[in-house]
Amino acid sequence: MRNGIEKLHVAVFLALCVLFTFHTVSARAADAGATYQVNGEDATLTNGTLTYVLNGSAPISEFVAERFSPFRVVMDINKADFTFTPAALPANDFVKMAVEELKGDNAPGKRFIFTLKDNHDYEVIAQSNEVKIVFTPVKSDAGSAALQSKKDSNLDKLISSSEEKVAGNPSDVLTERTRARVAALGGDDFGNAGYKAQRITVDFYKVDIHNVFRLLREITDLNIIVDEHVQGSLTLALNDVPWDFALDIILNLMHLKKEERFNTIVIYPTEVGGKPNTFTWPGNDSSTAKTLSIKPDLDIIREQENQLIIEDNIQQSAGILKAKQLLQQAQLLEKQDNLEDAVVLLDEAARLWPKNTKITDRLAAICLVNLGQNGQAAHYADISLKQNPGNHSAALYAAIANANMKRLSLANEYFIRSISSTPPMKEALLSYAAFSENNNMNDAALKLLNKYKKYYGENLSTMITSARIHDKQGKTTVANAEYRSILASGYQLSPDLRRYIQARLSEK
Repeated sequence: MRNGIEKLHVAVFLALCVLFTFHTVSARAADAGATYQVNGEDATLTNGTLTYVLNGSAPISEFVAERFSPFRVVMDINKADFTFTPAALPANDFVKMAVEELKGDNAPGKRFIFTLKDNHDYEVIAQSNEVKIVFTPVKSDAGSAALQSKKDSNLDKLISSSEEKVAGNPSDVLTERTRARVAALGGDDFGNAGYKAQRITVDFYKVDIHNVFRLLREITDLNIIVDEHVQGSLTLALNDVPWDFALDIILNLMHLKKEERFNTIVIYPTEVGGKPNTFTWPGNDSSTAKTLSIKPDLDIIREQENQLIIEDNIQQSAGILKAKQLLQQAQLLEKQDNLEDAVVLLDEAARLWPKNTKITDRLAAICLVNLGQNGQAAHYADISLKQNPGNHSAALYAAIANANMKRLSLANEYFIRSISSTPPMKEALLSYAAFSENNNMNDAALKLLNKYKKYYGENLSTMITSARIHDKQGKTTVANAEYRSILASGYQLSPDLRRYIQARLSEK
């Protein structure tokens, strides 16, 4: 049983250091406000093929979507400073480019809008610090007709295939390759990530987004309401996945949100006209909210210094009262080290009390540190962040969980969120530094360590890490001085560590 929040944070940090064996990701931001640079562009036109290339100081983070009427390819370059102003494309009659500034969480950055005629297709290629978009002509009229025929018939095929699965056709539920993969992995990770709905197999190729939601309506038998501002097309191939997992992917790709209640899903854009968009269920007006008096109450869950802060109000619902009972039972199970059963009760309490993010924070921490269930930890952390985007602890749990699952770009985004408070959390700075070092982003790691020193001073761990990084960078004089400082610091050093430092100094 972990004793208190500090021991929990140490365990999280140690788990991060032990488990990280990653490939290099974008050396984007040691500081929450810092960005990478996009330094230049190149556009060439050869035999009806136009190639547009952007070059950056680090791997470029791009998001690509499609829009109709007319057909447009939209490419967002997120969180990047541009050292130049994009120029016009070479003169041609099949693609035009417009450039806009990004706003909100992805700023600074730019949105490239390519308006494309039907006689050309496109491909986006990301390599190293470069992103390339290639516009190529469709080879023949027959090929163009075949492509359009494929697009027109795709939805009917998808619905037919999915109806067979819903009807329980066992021969098509899993391909042999998928069965073999699941067997080799020893189980199914979707359940751990919170996705347990009906499985589907889909192959969308530039299908209008409204037809995609029509398919999901056929599969789920839920009421699906789509906002009039939702538009665009989608290309997506998924084999044997829960339909709610597929829906979450689609929402993420298309910058959409969902609200669920009463057997109904409402889908709407995150922004309309550059302004944040929200949806309010009938009956959720401000006059009802004014009848409630909310105050903090710390009397439900305590585990030494680590507390779940429970909100109380004058008119408590039956769901909240039931949730409090479940929390008390979960507390007893935790004290008995019966964490698996405690998670079951905490999960039910979170469903009954969705606004209490301390419950999902606790679930994320248990799954990450005690149970090693990274998928579940990321799932619960995301629930907390949806309720409270400024929840830095939840962002840290999500960052470490995604890093452990090798989702490096996503982990980097969550790490940036985790250090955005003033001052940043100690454990967030240390964990992000470890992540950066393990992914060869040594300069970023040093900046994070310097930020830690600014707010909290040095400790043995930060001194050793800084010396080790400078050593790897070949900065002999700096590393030498830091190793000597460690020996003279007065910190209790293990014999192995002392011998290691002395050996490094003797080699220099």
